[in-house]
Amino acid sequence: MYTFLHKQVEPVLNKYINNREHILVALSSGQDSLCLLKLLKDLVDQDRHRIKAAYIDHQWKNNSKKHAHHVANIGKFIGLPVAIYQIKRVALSENEARRIRYQILIKHALEENCSTIIIGHNRDDLIETLINNLLRGTGINGITSFTECKKAKNKLSVLRPLIYFSKIEIKWLCRLFHLPSWSDETNYNLNLKRNRARYEFIPYTQNFFNPKIKESLANFSKLCREDNEYVKENTLKLYIKSKHSKLLCINLQIIKKQHPALQKRAIRLYFYYHFNTVIKSSIVNWILTSENKYTHKEYCNSCLSLQIFNNWLYAYLI
Repeated sequence: MYTFLHKQVEPVLNKYINNREHILVALSSGQDSLCLLKLLKDLVDQDRHRIKAAYIDHQWKNNSKKHAHHVANIGKFIGLPVAIYQIKRVALSENEARRIRYQILIKHALEENCSTIIIGHNRDDLIETLINNLLRGTGINGITSFTECKKAKNKLSVLRPLIYFSKIEIKWLCRLFHLPSWSDETNYNLNLKRNRARYEFIPYTQNFFNPKIKESLANFSKLCREDNEYVKENTLKLYIKSKHSKLLCINLQIIKKQHPALQKRAIRLYFYYHFNTVIKSSIVNWILTSENKYTHKEYCNSCLSLQIFNNWLYAYLI
């Protein structure tokens, strides 16, 4: 059966997945990943693509072994190889668990020669991430970090084809095809900020402020993403214009002629591109406010020595 979900997901897969590529699906037994798996099995040509799956057990549940066994049975039933990873040290926070999860997925994808990791995040996940990022004071990069497709490393991409579908639409497809989902009890733990946003913050704003808060936030994220892409393009142009043709340095005189937002981004791009370092705001401000004559500073967090001489910023590893 070809549903409206099939119709909307198919062009996304065709856009980001090339012929003969291997695909890794981040699998759980929840409705999101089972819906994703059903769509992939229906839409992806098995002769041209090899689909693999990985499941990560964080051991947050007493029945985690049964959960993993259920996932293995799903893979066996549909003829899909599933790699199951069990985290020995239980993560103490959402951020730590997320970091470990992505490390494992990326490592497994590279070992299996996969070019794309596909994750079953939906629109509700996008909104919850947006709310949490806003509440901790993020900038436009944090607002737009949850994208449909983004590069991970070594030409590896992370794809979220369900990002524009609501939880209700995904639940509908699971019921239509009788997909054997298993509800994860950690999704109801209100000690996790994401769950508190889902079950308390969003319903409260829907009842008392905006009944269509989810649609509004999704549209807000889209508008910010378009603006951020424009800023990124101009940042790259400024960086190329300001960098030295031979030496590892950038011209601050050229950078300071631009808008402060572009100035800061160009300097951050310089450090990230050459030293794989996310520089602190205090260091960026020091660079922009320093005298043009000889100035020196050591950045201990990244073992860098910074020098400004005749409007040129130099950075060295120490």
